Amino acid sequence: MGKGDYRKVNECWDGEGGSRSSLDNFYAEAAQYKPSTGKKKVKEKPKKSNHKHDYEKVLINYEDWHGLCVGRICRICGKLVCDKTAVCFPTNDGYYRTIDDDELLKLPEYKDLRIINGGKFI
Repeated sequence: MGKGDYRKVNECWDGEGGSRSSLDNFYAEAAQYKPSTGKKKVKEKPKKSNHKHDYEKVLINYEDWHGLCVGRICRICGKLVCDKTAVCFPTNDGYYRTIDDDELLKLPEYKDLRIINGGKFI
């Protein structure tokens, strides 16, 4: 007996061939139940800006982040972009270490930057 000798009738495989009426009943019941197709969710598109962003370098203080982030803010619309979450420097033994906020504010390239509260870090 090969694969073609078996038919599925009433949730079981029947090797005897089954009756034609039982097969018709099975397929008639199956045709009544159509799978429910859920509606596709429409993604919200990000709002496009109507200007070219003019960024200023700032330090961002997020509520749920452990330290200051080095980032940019648009002077026109206020959009925040975080560029670095941690500033690292090499040590003498070849590794890198992150510096804390006090050391960051003492560095000449970061000491004159504004500190902005950025809400939650995404």
